[in-house]
Amino acid sequence: NREGEEPVLDIIAGLEAELRSTPNIETRLLCCAVDTAPGSVTLVSVDGTATTLKPVIERIATPHIIMATGCADRLGVFPGNRLPGMIGLGEAYHMAGTYGVWSRAPSLFAGGTNAMYRLALLAKDSGAEIVRLIDHRPTAQSRFIDFAKAMGVHQEFGTRLARGDPATSGTLSARPRPSWHDSAREGHA
Repeated sequence: NREGEEPVLDIIAGLEAELRSTPNIETRLLCCAVDTAPGSVTLVSVDGTATTLKPVIERIATPHIIMATGCADRLGVFPGNRLPGMIGLGEAYHMAGTYGVWSRAPSLFAGGTNAMYRLALLAKDSGAEIVRLIDHRPTAQSRFIDFAKAMGVHQEFGTRLARGDPATSGTLSARPRPSWHDSAREGHA
């Protein structure tokens, strides 16, 4: 906050109190929406009341859902997604753009946006080794995809990351899976 302004955390607390006092609105903080369907959303939160942390999975049915995800970069949900070396696209883009930090290890980019291709091209220009790009969209097209092809970056379409495992050499091994089986959930034919 700037001089003379109310501190940001106080503003957030005030907005939260206002939302909680509004009829017909239920707020859920410090949770992550992991699945949505027409009229419902599945949330994962952490129960910290016990001596050990325990995940709490809850499905909420409602005709209207507003998800305010904040600015936290969410990693894909797959085994091994928290291993060292596995970072989110937003975090990688921020680190590269703000601090000029590029991974010196061979890198794999997975996602489904032009930002992924732009980041990979910037990384390749800086000398980083790009192993491949994994795009969950089966028929993606953009000029950034064409630029990546022209620079010799290997690309896979219609695939997602299925798991990340530590390899015997101390590196990270990533395994993709076809994304066709969950395309109906995303509204693709």
